[in-house]
Amino acid sequence: QPLERIYARNSKPSARIERWVLRLQPYTFRVIYRPGKTNIADALSRLIPKNEGKSVQAGGVEDYVYWVANQSLPIAITLEEVRQAAKEDLYLNKLKQAIEGNDFTKMDKTTQALKDEFTYTDDIILRGARLVVPEDLRK
Repeated sequence: QPLERIYARNSKPSARIERWVLRLQPYTFRVIYRPGKTNIADALSRLIPKNEGKSVQAGGVEDYVYWVANQSLPIAITLEEVRQAAKEDLYLNKLKQAIEGNDFTKMDKTTQALKDEFTYTDDIILRGARLVVPEDLRK
């Protein structure tokens, strides 16, 4: 139902949502709201796997972050090379500490504005689903 409002002619979405709308412009489609009971696809979003007593969210988030880190890795660089370079990168170490303590006051304004997008696992820092490449490896 919110998508109907976003795609309405008189809609004034935020810049982030406006970029999504622009990305989808080449496609021809109609947004039609169907309540959950009549929407077959909605059943899949409500399906909760039983994971032998484990919460899906407990281990699932960290596994997902690790998977994204592996998938966004450039082919020419191994994960170990990125991990090693990240340990030696002063900015990434400072960013890692900021993420751990959820205190971005010592970071620059740009990083502070993006603080909710950063996560890390196993010395690999991600911004959303993209790998933050250490300065030494950016060439």
